[in-house]
Amino acid sequence: FFPGIPGCGKSSIVAGAEDELRSALDERPEKRKLIVQMGDKTEGKYWRLVKRTRMNDSSCVYIADKNAPLSTWGTVGDVCAATKAMPVPVLPDAAALSSTRVDGVRMPDGSFNADFVHMYPFSLQYLAVCMARVIHRPEGSHPGNLDSATSRACFVVVKFFCLYRKMTADEFIATLSKSMGGAGSMMEPSPVEIPFFDPNSGEGHPLPAELKDVLLEALRCQVRAESYRSLHSLVKLISVCFALPSMDSREQKVIRHETRIPILTALIRECGPVSRNTGTEFSLRQWIW
Repeated sequence: FFPGIPGCGKSSIVAGAEDELRSALDERPEKRKLIVQMGDKTEGKYWRLVKRTRMNDSSCVYIADKNAPLSTWGTVGDVCAATKAMPVPVLPDAAALSSTRVDGVRMPDGSFNADFVHMYPFSLQYLAVCMARVIHRPEGSHPGNLDSATSRACFVVVKFFCLYRKMTADEFIATLSKSMGGAGSMMEPSPVEIPFFDPNSGEGHPLPAELKDVLLEALRCQVRAESYRSLHSLVKLISVCFALPSMDSREQKVIRHETRIPILTALIRECGPVSRNTGTEFSLRQWIW
């Protein structure tokens, strides 16, 4: 399962690993199914379906192709406990799973409260890349309707990012494991770790200052949201920073930032079918037992 946010590349990872996993299962003497279920193509309650499917076939390897934020971890643990499954989280590596501190919040009336501090377990670069991937999706291409045709796609990503608030990267694994254990299941002690950035360009390049400021302001605004005008303005600002068409459906012209943001080109790389862990090739076969 994927404790991430939209644009983290989970469906690309699943698509790349599916054939390898099926092959690994076919090599085993006992027969086990591989079941892949995409959340955006599921009608009704997703985790309820997972539980029902697992109850009917408890030996299957189940890939939950759905973002699983903090609020769902207890549910995931409950499903695994009820069906005698071991939850295996798929996480970005330390370059993306890196704490972000944000000082202050933007109040609905536009005023600024500097006394509020909020923490997140993912880096701003991770947020920027996920957001850019989402708004670079061709119109109508995403089964969950989260692509360039969605007027507030940026803030859907920001809202998911904020679902992990009050947690640092150091606390992430411990909190995840505790949530699983509290529901009665034991988590795989070695999560699947996926490199998120291009190793030659991602981690060492800071975001442009203006883009960083916009992302921080988006997080400040989301925490105490919800002046429509303020959110609408930020959506337009973010679209400018990404050099994409305005998100305002009434304004079809292309808004270009005064300078390109070449770092995004370096950062936006879909996860390939084979991943690397700490610099060495690894195969998801090691998680088939």
